[in-house]
Amino acid sequence: MLKVENQINLLLEHIVETSSAATARAYERKIEQMEKDKLVMADTLENSFKPKATSGQMLELSLRFLSNPWKLWASGNIDLQKMVLRLAFLEPLPYCRNEGYRTVKTTLPFNVLGDFCTSKCKMVPRGGIEPPTRGFSVRCSTN
Repeated sequence: MLKVENQINLLLEHIVETSSAATARAYERKIEQMEKDKLVMADTLENSFKPKATSGQMLELSLRFLSNPWKLWASGNIDLQKMVLRLAFLEPLPYCRNEGYRTVKTTLPFNVLGDFCTSKCKMVPRGGIEPPTRGFSVRCSTN
């Protein structure tokens, strides 16, 4: 787009310098065509970045994938299987000839979901989290 703008400016300079009316008209026609091309490029650029789905639809699709990536893998579509590998793992699957596949590094969503499943949830101890203080007596209104 900047290139077209520079070409238009160059042609405008040539129009100012020329003394022939026919040459000036030819430059003007060329400038008009370049202006139309510039508008087409601007429109194409504007429409090319519009999302194909709403953010709600993309969130729904993402959550469905995270809930069960096996469904996409089991579809048998090689493109979907490659997408599952790219979305689930940070790097290609490491393979050792003698030992087989090695431990892989998973992406952030799967790390977070794994932490939910493996974390050991515990209640706060009866004494609380803060260290006990001496010299304060606490009275409770209920028994």
